[in-house]
Amino acid sequence: MTVRSSRALLLPLLVASLALAASASGVSACAAQGQGTNETFADAADESAPEASVGATGSSSGSSGTSSGTTGSSSGTTGSSSGASGSSGGAPTGSSSGSQAGGSDASVAADVQTGGACDANTMTDPFNCGQCGMVCPQPSGSQFSATPVCVAGVCTFTCAGDAGADGGNLMVCPAGNGASGCFDPRTSVTSCGACGNECTSGQRCLDGTCCAVGGAICGGTCADLLNDPANCGACGMSCGQGGACAAGKCVGYVTTTPAETFIDACKLTGHKAVLPNQFDWQMSNVFSLPFTFNLFGQPQTQFWIGTQGTLAFGPQDPNNPPDAFPACPSSSSSPDPTTGYPAIMPFADSNLGTGPDGVCFGQTTGTPAQFVVTWSRLNESTESDSILTFSVVLTQGTNAIDLQYKTAESAADGGLDPTVAGANASVGMQLSANVASVYSCNVSFIPQVPYAVHFDPLP
Repeated sequence: MTVRSSRALLLPLLVASLALAASASGVSACAAQGQGTNETFADAADESAPEASVGATGSSSGSSGTSSGTTGSSSGTTGSSSGASGSSGGAPTGSSSGSQAGGSDASVAADVQTGGACDANTMTDPFNCGQCGMVCPQPSGSQFSATPVCVAGVCTFTCAGDAGADGGNLMVCPAGNGASGCFDPRTSVTSCGACGNECTSGQRCLDGTCCAVGGAICGGTCADLLNDPANCGACGMSCGQGGACAAGKCVGYVTTTPAETFIDACKLTGHKAVLPNQFDWQMSNVFSLPFTFNLFGQPQTQFWIGTQGTLAFGPQDPNNPPDAFPACPSSSSSPDPTTGYPAIMPFADSNLGTGPDGVCFGQTTGTPAQFVVTWSRLNESTESDSILTFSVVLTQGTNAIDLQYKTAESAADGGLDPTVAGANASVGMQLSANVASVYSCNVSFIPQVPYAVHFDPLP
């Protein structure tokens, strides 16, 4: 009995001593409560010391892995509000230091974290123009120095001065429409008169209009001063009726219709004949002229003949065969570039076919010497049994041209019907597609036979 009483008395003393030991070691019941009900005593002992340390510096310990907001509250014992922020935000995400969370920049910090805004004026900032991250582009192909700027949330440029070339009135062209930057609309080949209006190769910008090199603005339009008979060499310099412009100088012919004796090359001594019995377009070989002949003031030394009423000069181009005739001045069709060769056309008609004599050529024996080409007894296929005989006569020294017509008849009725009088023919001469003197084009021009048209070159 005595032994049992001793044990009963020792048990309360043991419990009391353990409590005193726990108190001496610094592990309080408050600290244990701060670890949460799911943690072991050992876990609470491990985490209590770091939390107390962080609380002393005024920083939040919400990111230390605790799940209870009360721990954050206790860690902010130095007067910081970060413990409350940490507890309400959920410990896994953590929070900023006590000094930041409690300061006036808390909302800016939140914006930076979420990416919803930037610390910039999007109305004027060229690196955030209109919206965050929108950087205004650099100029591309600018004629003058240009600096990217943001105005009212839109990217544009400011222009440097250009020494008064345009009175300071430079044109600003934004990106995305050809060249961008600062331009003088009167002279810029990439923005001529307007942004994005780029002149083609071989053109320049004159007073805001794209114009070929060598041209000028005459009456508000671009004129080719090298070939325009109305503006030959200078604006308003006209070459007159029948005149043409070549290399900026007026050239051409004065036309008369004298009575002349017909010269038939097929009857000249030593003549040659080519292209007999051809019913479509054919051309002869190239031959040498017996003397140099000036056509529109340009010397010619070689010739070749087309079956359908064409005497051409110079070498042939096998890659660009002349297979048609120039468009009439009143025609709405575009000129055929294959017809831009030096030539005289006494009766250029695509319906012509040569007869058994073909086309003859030879030289007269008198003075001055004359070179003659005769198309003998041609047929105009749209007029049954029609007969046409005509010649071109070139005179040495004077460079005069004569077109002579011996026969132009429709054998069916023996009359001078429109087709054999020139209703389907181009008549005249040309140096190029731009320099020409047209006498008749697709209208009847032969009133009777024999008939002649004489051309004297302009002085």
